[in-house]
Amino acid sequence: MKRSTRGDHPLKKVIVQLAGGVLLTLGMVGGAFAAISTETASGEVVSNTASVVYTVGTVVQDAVPSDPDVFWVDTKVDLLVTNTADATVIPGSEDQVLIFTVLNEGNATQGVALSVEEPATEDFNVTSYLIYIDNPDAGTVGSFDVANDILYTPGTSVNAADLDPYTLGDEVITVFVVSEIPSTAVDADTADVILIAQALDAGTTVGASGTATTESATNTVLGVDVIFADGIGTRSGGAVEDGYHSDTGTYTVATATVTVTKSSVVTDDGLTGPTGVEFAVPGAIVTYTITIANTSTTTALEVVISDAIPADVTYVANSVDIDDGTNTDTDVADGATGTTTGVGVAFADPNLTVGEVGTGVLDLTASQTVIITFDVTIN
Repeated sequence: MKRSTRGDHPLKKVIVQLAGGVLLTLGMVGGAFAAISTETASGEVVSNTASVVYTVGTVVQDAVPSDPDVFWVDTKVDLLVTNTADATVIPGSEDQVLIFTVLNEGNATQGVALSVEEPATEDFNVTSYLIYIDNPDAGTVGSFDVANDILYTPGTSVNAADLDPYTLGDEVITVFVVSEIPSTAVDADTADVILIAQALDAGTTVGASGTATTESATNTVLGVDVIFADGIGTRSGGAVEDGYHSDTGTYTVATATVTVTKSSVVTDDGLTGPTGVEFAVPGAIVTYTITIANTSTTTALEVVISDAIPADVTYVANSVDIDDGTNTDTDVADGATGTTTGVGVAFADPNLTVGEVGTGVLDLTASQTVIITFDVTIN
């Protein structure tokens, strides 16, 4: 539907009776927009005329009209950025997606420039990021699809879209911020990413340059001025009514955190010596203890523990033992078994070699601890 601008539309008149017998004649904008915004569009002309009727004696006098009062509706610039989906990630993962929408809540078609900001202080910074605009004509609408969605490059693709608040589907875009997570991130770390939308003058297309919208300094009655109406958003240095809006998405790391500690104690030196004291002399038996703990709330998969036997000691055959706290038949003691559930010395596991002690492939559930002990003799 073609929207009237300035004075090129018909006016419907409504008579309103006020107290004291005064009548106001209001000029109403013709037609209604069958679209998202219900606000009067920028550039519409509003005209109204007051009239007075009165009686002298018993004679009703002719109505006396005022001059028409006319003004043009100004442009309200009001972008709204909303984070609609955060992301749970693991360290070292790629193509992790935060989802935002950018909505034009103003009363005129508005261009949009996009950028991304990270807070100065947080647990980690993403390694890199890309901005994509959802393509409503290809792929799955609302879900990131690298083959179909539109790559946006700040500074090159200045105008992300022209958003028309009066046309369903054209008043909003979905934006994906796609990042890589550094391998150094640990469980429960968070990183915030802020998507910023800046208002541009309309009239350009995706990939073309744009001109930042500026606010009018004064109100021109018979003209269309520009006023910012946006909220403060979350970007650093942001302010209300500055032609920008922003919102924050969050990456939260959920990963297993596995720790390993090792200790040793001389259990038998073969000597009478002081009572209760054993010494690390040649021929003495030393017991090593390896403790592996998953201190997170996420299962650690395919954990392999190995320990190379030092050259100065000799492994005591059949001394290796594992205790995961459940004491079931899957706990293999004294075992060069060659299975993936047991422990042993140089058994058929590609992760262990001759002269190593360790496990096969284990899964450590949340807060699970596994303890391995084995003996050696000092050469």
